[in-house]
Amino acid sequence: MSPSDRREAAPNGSTLADAPAPVVSYFVASFLPDHVAHRLFSLASCLGGDLVPQPAERMHLTYRSFDGLPHGRLDPLKHALAQVAERHAPLVATLRGAGAFPAGAIWARVRSRRVLALHADIDAAMESLGLPPAFHPFVPHVTLCTGPAGSPPPDCLDRLWMRVRLDAIALTTTGNAAYRTVRWFPLGRAEDEPEPGASPSA
Repeated sequence: MSPSDRREAAPNGSTLADAPAPVVSYFVASFLPDHVAHRLFSLASCLGGDLVPQPAERMHLTYRSFDGLPHGRLDPLKHALAQVAERHAPLVATLRGAGAFPAGAIWARVRSRRVLALHADIDAAMESLGLPPAFHPFVPHVTLCTGPAGSPPPDCLDRLWMRVRLDAIALTTTGNAAYRTVRWFPLGRAEDEPEPGASPSA
């Protein structure tokens, strides 16, 4: 039997070989260190109700997400992200307070001027490659759990305060509820002095 004889039929009557390839969703993020992610998972697991905690291994801060890449743009994107990472030192951010998105995601707010600077650099690098700008303003956060649309953040999260070290960014794909990291980019510039205002009173 020839390869063409083994092609399966797609739902519309064409063959799978003729069907368009699925669009790959990407995001650029910093994943949380294991000990921080597991503490946040334990916290989210105690919130109860209809809230479903985010698995610890999936907890991350997204700088940019997008669907699909124009042909030939993956290698230039990896090169651009490597250059961005070299320009930024590892940083310590503060997780303080919480919020919610209308679709039902409950999140911890990330506070750091250096996170904002890193995001701006990633954005500029991506736009220089012809990728479209982000659809929404950047809200630095880590998703803790999901619930029904319109779920407010539980009051107990108002007291959330935690410091987290971020020392890499990752280009990651997502699909079928699974993440796959395409490449890690360690943050590589010599460390600066800790930024002020990182105490609970900040």
